[in-house]
Amino acid sequence: MGERDAEMTGIFLSYRGMHHSYAPMFVHSVLRQRFGDGLVFEAGYVNQPGVHFGRSIGDWLDRCSVLVVFIDRYWLRRTDMLREESDWVRKEILYFLEHDKPIVPLLLDGARMPRKVKLPAELAELTRWIGLPLASANANADLLRLIGRLEQVSPDLVLAALHEPLPTNPTPAALLRPEYEVFPFRPRPEFDDLVAWVVAPDVPPFRLVTGPSGAGKTRLALRLCAELAASRPTIMLPRSATPAALARLSETATPFLVLIDDAESRPDTVLAAARALAEGGSAARVLLLTRSDDEWLRDLADDPDDRVSLLLSRIPTIRLAVPQAVDGDFAVAYAALADRLGRVERPTPDPPSTGSTLLGVQAAALAVLDSDGDVGTTPWSRIAARERCRWIETAAAWKLPELRPRSVTELVTAVTMFGAQHESEARRLLTRLRAFDGFRAMEVDVALALVRVMLPGPLALNPVQPQPVANEFIAEHLRGGDRLTGVLDVVSDDQARNAVLALGSCVAAFPDLVEAAGELLGAVHGRLLATAMTALPAVAEPGALVDAMTRAVPGMPTEDLVRLVDTLPLRSETLAGFAVALTRRAVEAQPAGDDADATTARLQRLLAIRLLAAGGPAAEAVRAAEAALRGFPEPGAERAEAYATLAQARDQEGSPEAAREAGEQAVAMFRQFASDDRTRAALATAMINQAHRDEAQAELAVEAYKILSELDVTKPNRYRSLFADAIDLLVARTRDEHLARRSLGLRRILAAARPDAYQPALAAALFNLGALLGSGAEATELLRESEWIFAELAAASPERYGMFLDQVHRRINAHD
Repeated sequence: MGERDAEMTGIFLSYRGMHHSYAPMFVHSVLRQRFGDGLVFEAGYVNQPGVHFGRSIGDWLDRCSVLVVFIDRYWLRRTDMLREESDWVRKEILYFLEHDKPIVPLLLDGARMPRKVKLPAELAELTRWIGLPLASANANADLLRLIGRLEQVSPDLVLAALHEPLPTNPTPAALLRPEYEVFPFRPRPEFDDLVAWVVAPDVPPFRLVTGPSGAGKTRLALRLCAELAASRPTIMLPRSATPAALARLSETATPFLVLIDDAESRPDTVLAAARALAEGGSAARVLLLTRSDDEWLRDLADDPDDRVSLLLSRIPTIRLAVPQAVDGDFAVAYAALADRLGRVERPTPDPPSTGSTLLGVQAAALAVLDSDGDVGTTPWSRIAARERCRWIETAAAWKLPELRPRSVTELVTAVTMFGAQHESEARRLLTRLRAFDGFRAMEVDVALALVRVMLPGPLALNPVQPQPVANEFIAEHLRGGDRLTGVLDVVSDDQARNAVLALGSCVAAFPDLVEAAGELLGAVHGRLLATAMTALPAVAEPGALVDAMTRAVPGMPTEDLVRLVDTLPLRSETLAGFAVALTRRAVEAQPAGDDADATTARLQRLLAIRLLAAGGPAAEAVRAAEAALRGFPEPGAERAEAYATLAQARDQEGSPEAAREAGEQAVAMFRQFASDDRTRAALATAMINQAHRDEAQAELAVEAYKILSELDVTKPNRYRSLFADAIDLLVARTRDEHLARRSLGLRRILAAARPDAYQPALAAALFNLGALLGSGAEATELLRESEWIFAELAAASPERYGMFLDQVHRRINAHD
């Protein structure tokens, strides 16, 4: 939080004569544990020698947002003192009444609220506040009610209490974390834009800053916190913060700035913030820091509440490039790190001869300062080697001599990959490691304490940081032949997601570990593989992880393959190749001669669909679709879907007559069996495709549009893409500019939430509207935006998007 956060919110404890009751000190201790040391004022604790008593109380009265008045029998007997101008209890209550701040009377051991006639007229309003009891016999329950009331009357306390300080004695590697701000901040042009956004009224409450590891996202956010500290509370939301805490954002009157780092790995927290802000009335701003702005927002933007969906579909994005080092950076980093490590007497060595990123230069400086001759081919490997030595030395000092180097690597890798939110998760994880096989419970307790000393933080188990050091530990462990498979059946879903994200970062840095990562992903019935399918959008560079996922498929049992096929997302270009490999393997694993089996038929249809989505062999897609038809011999929705798939496969094969015939069968059968939203949408899809194949059937486009218009009213998020398809078809028939603009608006929403799946359609919609407008500045702008998107797509997949880019170029040239 910023330096002046305490000036914005806090709890003031007002009492008369501490020597008459235990309660003020006891309550102060409990509230400090709940809300933090800097948010609770109790005069005996805060007013130390050398502090101006009156001035201190005045400052705290001004900054605190709620007053707790301790009322006991002595307080009630001495209400006459409240008439004295110099009485501090009188001043405290009067200040809160005059400033219309909430008051919580706390009635001790059977005391009752004072009657108005016993109070001075100016304090009579105290009696309108409902008192809470606090009795020694029921203290725990009474204190919970007090905490609940404080959070209710001053919701800002909930957010302010989330602040957690950095560990005061970090290891040398941890000093490279941006939170320690060892290297001086380098000004960036994006900074002023963010400051303006935070303070401006009527702007989107969410903003996203994205960039790869080392791009400076967190450091930029910390600088933003420092800049705004004088005007508003700023909170870097810790990992320990529950989504429920953010539910109170809608009730906060204070204009908070909340920063969520690694937001792609914390979807529940982001969604809780969006739901709170969708309620309206809050001046809060939420800054998301991510390594990827790809399809990780997909599920969030599909929220059934359209207000939430709208917030998360239109988040302005700032993309940061990794800052490169310049002359002098190594000397600055070396001096700053030497100072923090107490080694200022060392002369600055020569800087590295090769260019590097800013973070890389800092790592090189630390490796020189702290490696002490440790072997390693890169600065990061030397830093990791030194950290490993510290673990071994500390383990020996803690009487854990069995933790040899390989055991330490396993321990640190498991802690870093899986982590643990709770004590029970941490204990289950450690007891399943080879390193602790045969250890007694007391020794495991010592090991847990060791981990918390070496890796302090808000969670039960915190990862090694920064990420490049974590990658070194994970890589070392995988290269040793160990796979951590013994823990996979006890980890939670959150721990499995953490592991997938950590693996994704590691294999992106070390592609030679793809095979080893694939073994871990496929182990224990694909425990991590299933998680990877949903966690993949949060991986900044997913290519190597997808390769590892594909390597995990061949050795998996048939029942696991079928289960995993069913968990695949419907659309994902990143997963397209993997989806084909997994579904193909599941089909091949079915018993021979079981063409009529419904499971095999369903898998065959899915294989055909995925082959078409991935641009695979059309002939194979046709064979798979025909096999699906044989497996669904009876008329029904499943047979209709098989016909629709066959029609698309024939399209791709280049057999228009066969495609039209299969498409007609699909439409006719869907008409007969479409009885719910899903099958009605399938009917509309079949109609759209058939209208594309046969221009004479234009009425199908209109009918599909009507069906999807109805579905868009009830479930806009689910059918938005299909509705846009129907509009595009009508635009092609009618050249209606209004419809073209509506389609483009839908495509922008879809692409903002899931660029991986919907960027091609957005580029096409931009081109279509630009071509429809024909000339003018707007048409040029639309075509240029389409060109930019298709150029990015063609760079990654020239065989799929090169022809579209050529078409845009021709249109732009003709327009010019």
